[in-house]
Amino acid sequence: MSAGFRIGGGVESKGKACIPTACDGLSDCLSGGIAHFRRSLEEMAATPSRLKSAIIPLLLALAYFATGRLGLMLPAFGSNITLIWLPTGIAVAALLRWGFRCWPGVALGAAVVNLAVGSPLPLALAIAVGNTLGPLLAAWVLRRAGVHPAFDRKRDILFLTAAAILGMLVSSGLGVASLSLAGVLPDARATAWLIWWASDTMGVIAGAPLSPARNCARFFRAARNSPPGCA
Repeated sequence: MSAGFRIGGGVESKGKACIPTACDGLSDCLSGGIAHFRRSLEEMAATPSRLKSAIIPLLLALAYFATGRLGLMLPAFGSNITLIWLPTGIAVAALLRWGFRCWPGVALGAAVVNLAVGSPLPLALAIAVGNTLGPLLAAWVLRRAGVHPAFDRKRDILFLTAAAILGMLVSSGLGVASLSLAGVLPDARATAWLIWWASDTMGVIAGAPLSPARNCARFFRAARNSPPGCA
């Protein structure tokens, strides 16, 4: 999710109309937009912890579903296996940043995205179990290793790669087993498992460092610490 500020006729900021043809008007509009963005961050940072605990899993589920649907538009093996699965990266980054309490968002997003491609409910739930346990294991390894959620050190990337390789063995194994038991994957199980494991692993390595979860803490700190007159 991202938010932008449109500059043009008819848009107002702090009660002043933006005049795109005048330098002063443009400056006022940009200043107003920055101030509005900072206030939004301050409000989010001040959100009660209980409300955050409810909002974060829902946002995580939405992000998982959106990126999952995009990924499944180009399936590599059947309708459930794709070349790269970015939701795993988002899930690992969120679990590392906000803790294991947001795992319901991963499970919900995984179940809904599989239902959306026509999987029966039992199959979608079974796949969601694996897609939740894999990122949980990867996040647990990263926490034990003392990895920074921002992945700003070389050792963080090395541990991220190792955790992805290990954790995605769980998600791919349970996923292929679920498809086989459901009769959706009668043969070529080894190929299906390899593609699933590789796509999940690449999704963690590529997706976790790019996830908005790694930067939100910096935004919140900047919103709280910025001088009142900086915008």
